[in-house]
Amino acid sequence: MIIRVISLSLALLIGISAIIPLTTNYTEANEKKPKNHKKISKRYKKYSKQWWRAYHNYVRQKRAKIARKRILRLRRIRIAKNRYATAQPTGQKATNTAPNTQVSNLFILVEGKVKKVFDGKTFNVETKDGKVYLIRMLGIDTPQMNQDFGDRSQKKLSDLILEKDATVIIRKRDSSGLYIGTVYCGGEDINLTQIKTGMAWYFQPSGYEVMSGDRNNYEQAQQTAKTKRMGLWGRQKFINSLAFKN
Repeated sequence: MIIRVISLSLALLIGISAIIPLTTNYTEANEKKPKNHKKISKRYKKYSKQWWRAYHNYVRQKRAKIARKRILRLRRIRIAKNRYATAQPTGQKATNTAPNTQVSNLFILVEGKVKKVFDGKTFNVETKDGKVYLIRMLGIDTPQMNQDFGDRSQKKLSDLILEKDATVIIRKRDSSGLYIGTVYCGGEDINLTQIKTGMAWYFQPSGYEVMSGDRNNYEQAQQTAKTKRMGLWGRQKFINSLAFKN
């Protein structure tokens, strides 16, 4: 009797050991699932903590990508400027005053400290070698100092760039000697910031067009400022005045 029980138990053990590998191989081949499939599904559950964490990581990566593109763009301009400077004759000296001639399609990178802000779109910047550039911001326009809202626009620009290190990408120079370009301070497009805060409006006269990417950003920022009635967009009298019409 004892022998029969032992033999039956051994047979059962042998049968079970033969069946288990077959079932495991079948499931691994046909129904293979990750061990953490439950965690993955929870990770992508909408509006959960993990979902918000992944969303913020995506936003940070996108902003970092935009910042890298801007840095590479400025670096290419700086390299081109250095090559142009080395290609000039050694006996030629740069002058501090600009001639009264109109120059189009410039692409000059100027780095220095902003010394004075004249209004909401005009300022001067001094480089390390002492050269002073009188800059007018490209793609925007603001009220004059003797007009309504002109002092507030000038104060906003002063808060953003006065006595700070700035980078200006000069695109043109008009007949009065003004250099026209886009100013960056702390990695921020100040031209765009003036439009976003309602301290300026998008302005593109013939011959002074901005680049296509900047044009879209400026138009969207102005539409948002209009909708929220920010800055000068909250004053109907100024909007209707002839001073605002370009």
